[in-house]
Amino acid sequence: MGYPFEDLDDTQFERVVVQCMKKLFGAGVQSFSTGPDGGRDALFIGTAERFPSASSPWKGTTVGQAKHTFGTNRHFSDPGFSGTVQSSTLSKEMPRIAKLVENGQLTNYILFSNRRLGGVVGPGLATRIAEEAGIPADQVFLAGTEFLDELLREYPEILENAEIDPVDGPLLVSSADIAELILAIGDELDPAGSVAEPVDRVSFTKKNEINSMSA
Repeated sequence: MGYPFEDLDDTQFERVVVQCMKKLFGAGVQSFSTGPDGGRDALFIGTAERFPSASSPWKGTTVGQAKHTFGTNRHFSDPGFSGTVQSSTLSKEMPRIAKLVENGQLTNYILFSNRRLGGVVGPGLATRIAEEAGIPADQVFLAGTEFLDELLREYPEILENAEIDPVDGPLLVSSADIAELILAIGDELDPAGSVAEPVDRVSFTKKNEINSMSA
């Protein structure tokens, strides 16, 4: 089960992204204060320590951007995010990215989002960004939840460095967790071979009356 990035707020997610970039590029990653960022949430100038690999790292000016969503099971392919219409999130960002390239302020671009990234969709979106921005496709990278979860497994200290405390978040319980708990309790309470007696259900009306609730 992946980390529930949707339970973070936008600022917390940006802090996680900055710490992820520090692990990939180096301590020189610069973050920006909250406000209009001109298409960038993190900046690194130089040669990356290990991205995309230590033997063939990115060089130049790398711009990192964080796009957070509170929705669950969202995808990069969602029309509202990556559609070609002018109202989509990506379409709105492209002029800012192209301007950074034009001004010599962007060599490489990495986009982080807590969305799932499909193997077919990813290369197509990277190509689109590269073509509209005017940079080679191998200088564009999309980081979805799969990539983020891998980084957290490899570098669990990322959350601590981003000042994310799991205790501050909500109690996250899935339906599978509840089912497992019910079955475990049943195994303990129900002796082998016994048959549970049927239980008479109380009507909703009666339950409301007992609990002093309105209809």
